[in-house]
Amino acid sequence: SMISQRPDYAPAKLLSGKISLRKRQFGEAIGIFDSLIKEEPRWVEAHYLKGLSHFQKGGEPNVVKTALNKVLTLNPEHIDARLLMATLYLREKKYAMAQNECRQVIDRIPNHFEANRLLGNTYLGQKKLDAADALFTKLVTRFPDHPAGYFHLGIVKRARRDLEGARTDFEAALEREPRFVEAFSHLILTHVANNNVQAGLNRCDRQL
Repeated sequence: SMISQRPDYAPAKLLSGKISLRKRQFGEAIGIFDSLIKEEPRWVEAHYLKGLSHFQKGGEPNVVKTALNKVLTLNPEHIDARLLMATLYLREKKYAMAQNECRQVIDRIPNHFEANRLLGNTYLGQKKLDAADALFTKLVTRFPDHPAGYFHLGIVKRARRDLEGARTDFEAALEREPRFVEAFSHLILTHVANNNVQAGLNRCDRQL
């Protein structure tokens, strides 16, 4: 095979696939990763990038899962594959399965931000607000400069009708990332929910 004949062939081919993926040329990227897998069926990264390409393309979840399951069979400790699998399960509201994937990562890396963030979102999906509150509070304590922790804590507080607390957390997220569109949208919705449309309008003017 070309991989065995030329040591530089496979890395160069993988790089070209990554560039196609970055350009959102999904068909081309998938074709490259497929050709690499055909030559080297146990190449974990090629399987993962194939799954990621299908995911970003908006492909069938089962196609993505097939690629990710292959990755996790070859390397059960592949963190990105676990988190992408958790994301798929979360979208499907298969919360227990998503939690299992998150905990596979957290058991090894307790302070992994994304694994904890996804786990907190499964609690939100299950309406386990105490568990979500505790987890996101822990995240903002451990990662005080990360905007996403404050954003999700704001979502929990809005669900509890603590609108002032939610507003404070959304502002904290925007303070750390002024272009955090989702946090801004929820901040304005929180002003509206608090029957304070004028405050929402004023905040829009400040953002602009």
